[in-house]
Amino acid sequence: MPRILGVREEQLKADSPKQTASDAGLSALRFQLSAFSPCLGTLPHTSSDYMLLDISATMRWFGDEPTLVDELVALLDRSGGRYRITVADTPSAAWAMLQFAAKTRPSPERESPSTERAEVWRAPPAEPRPTLDVLPVEALRLEPVALGWLHELGLRQVGQLAAFSRVQLAERFGSHLLQRWDQLWGDLAEALVPWHEPTEYHTRLDFDFATTHYETLLQVLEQQLTRLVAPLIERHEGLQRLECLLCGESGSLVPLQVAVLRPTVQVAYLLELLKLRLESQPLIEPITGVRLSATAVMPIEQRQQTLFATEQHEDDRWLWASLVERLSGRLGDQAVLRARLRSEHQPEYAWTETPWLDASLSRSSPPARRRPGTITNSTAPTPSLVTTRPLHLERRPIAVRMISAKPQRTPQQFTWRNESYTVTRCWGPERIETGWWRGRDVRRDYYRVETTTGQWFWVFRRLHDGAWFLHGWFE
Repeated sequence: MPRILGVREEQLKADSPKQTASDAGLSALRFQLSAFSPCLGTLPHTSSDYMLLDISATMRWFGDEPTLVDELVALLDRSGGRYRITVADTPSAAWAMLQFAAKTRPSPERESPSTERAEVWRAPPAEPRPTLDVLPVEALRLEPVALGWLHELGLRQVGQLAAFSRVQLAERFGSHLLQRWDQLWGDLAEALVPWHEPTEYHTRLDFDFATTHYETLLQVLEQQLTRLVAPLIERHEGLQRLECLLCGESGSLVPLQVAVLRPTVQVAYLLELLKLRLESQPLIEPITGVRLSATAVMPIEQRQQTLFATEQHEDDRWLWASLVERLSGRLGDQAVLRARLRSEHQPEYAWTETPWLDASLSRSSPPARRRPGTITNSTAPTPSLVTTRPLHLERRPIAVRMISAKPQRTPQQFTWRNESYTVTRCWGPERIETGWWRGRDVRRDYYRVETTTGQWFWVFRRLHDGAWFLHGWFE
């Protein structure tokens, strides 16, 4: 049975994040906690004022879980601070108890090892519901919009969500809530972001005289890039996001940011991407210095060479990544987008656009660990759905004049872009009713139609007023 232990120094919650003394104390605490487990870290996209330890394999070194907790409490008592300790089956549960256990009413029972300086909250192994059900819904780490919807429906505690089916939760609040729900109970694995001593990679060079000479700046950037990647090469790491600051004569800073899909230490390629950024942002005053910082560093992937001819596929992937990076450098990250599917029944909301580089730099979720027989909630379209959805979808449905046959109201003829189309065959209706949580119900009957010109369209009739719309067309 996995067991995760969480520790947070209570006074850090009230301290200003600018206080470096607290940061030094937290770093020392992390070093002490490494004696209880080598697997320690935090959850993605959370604050860094706590630490989670996987004690599943180290409990036997101390005898059992209570003995380990007793020794940790004794250690923290000697440190002089005030701490909260939580023990649960999953990282999400341990984090949620760290943040909200003391605020719950009724509260989960505090464990006997608690002292004046260290309080212990524990969810019994394999029986976490009495402890976690009373936590507020904020413990699920949801987006503010989803939390607002939950509060509007009067859902304040985690346990209240158990009254809804998975389909209902996904339709009303999105797949993100189901992901957090499964991570809380251990149905979906969640990896910790490992903690290690922070290593900063940055260089700085101040000029004796200000310059606006373009070639001089490029030579300096090349030299500083070589210095920046030298320690990365030794650690077999690559640079994935680079921040460059050009210091102006008046004290202003010109920021240039570069991101790549795959970590790299190739100075020539990074310099080329910096040149693209520099060309799109002309200098308005002489430059007196250059600062480079590696803001995202990842291990370089090592791949074994294959015996047979699959290198062409790898070359294509590298060429595609290079194209995306160069276009983003020339046009900006927000101009190079990719489409992503969303778990949403209303067609115009079933996809979204995200920047290529932002999507690629986000940490992917670990594979799911589900009990046998559990129904998975995948957002990937089924083959039957693909064949009934058009490849070309309008962002907003277009109103058309339609002649329909009664009593079934099947489409017969419509006008679009001043052209008349006669329907020879149609399939449907497919009824979609959704969207009440957005403040307006959507009730539509969709038809897939074929016209005498051989074209295929996707049209629907709005049920409350009978108006017809064209939403897309097939290849």
